[in-house]
Amino acid sequence: MEEALYDTSKVIEIVFKSKEVDRGYISILTVIEYIPSIKYASKILYPEKRDYHLATKWEVMLRKVIHYWLWILL
Repeated sequence: MEEALYDTSKVIEIVFKSKEVDRGYISILTVIEYIPSIKYASKILYPEKRDYHLATKWEVMLRKVIHYWLWILL
């Protein structure tokens, strides 16, 4: 069975709603943001340098889209 990948907001939701879930993957950034998340991890993922480059590329693209739509709407 495929493991779930939980981000910080999902782990916090699971904790506060006391949901029973299968343990899944989380990133080390989620552990840093919310330490109790480590209880819900079957594996902790560590970003590589290329992951940071890709995230930066996506951020630039998203900002362009947002600025475009704001320009149209305003």
